[in-house]
Amino acid sequence: MKQIFKKPSYYLLSQAMDGDEKAIEKILAFYDPYISKCCLRPLYDEYGKN
Repeated sequence: MKQIFKKPSYYLLSQAMDGDEKAIEKILAFYDPYISKCCLRPLYDEYGKN
């Protein structure tokens, strides 16, 4: 069975784009787990070392 994830509303996104600090904080809190997961990927330099 598929999980349905709640997404930020259009109203919240438009408030964040207008510069509302509370809305920006809510958007960042929503995407914080995704951002943290992306930060765990290994990084390699031009010589192939991490």
